[in-house]
Amino acid sequence: PKLTVRDCLMRQIEGCEAFYRRHRLQASPTIAAGLAWLRANVPQADEAPSIVHGDAGLNNMLMHEGKISVMVDWELVHPGDAGEDVSYTHDWVYRIMPFEEFLDYYHRCGGPRYHVEREKFYRMLADVRVGLYTVRIRDMLRKSDHPEIALMYGAQHYYGYFIQNIAKNLLAT
Repeated sequence: PKLTVRDCLMRQIEGCEAFYRRHRLQASPTIAAGLAWLRANVPQADEAPSIVHGDAGLNNMLMHEGKISVMVDWELVHPGDAGEDVSYTHDWVYRIMPFEEFLDYYHRCGGPRYHVEREKFYRMLADVRVGLYTVRIRDMLRKSDHPEIALMYGAQHYYGYFIQNIAKNLLAT
């Protein structure tokens, strides 16, 4: 059987759940609820997976003469739905152009169909995944003999930010 986008999403959720069990300092009802919501709302996505960057924001694009020349920061790359990256860019894109105009350009350049109905799922997935990344940093710092103060601040600050985003997404359902 061929691997589908849905299979990839289920694997991501399972990986997030295992990661959370290994690295959490304390139980977080918000993260647990976010993971449960993701599991209950996996899109029916039977198409073949694409390569997903996983952090496709303007902060990870290098520009040359007004055009994107390269994407950097590939540690979150995984197979899945290209729409996950498109969804992730939404908050960056609207600052420089209407999102619908961006989507038109994306499709004219050969981008696959964007499933707008999956956007909420991908936003929750991104918030949970990055929230878990901050959990990992907090765990590493706790175990370190020489924790770096910048990482400590960033992990604590962004943990709260992503917990709030997950909670907002849950309340909006």
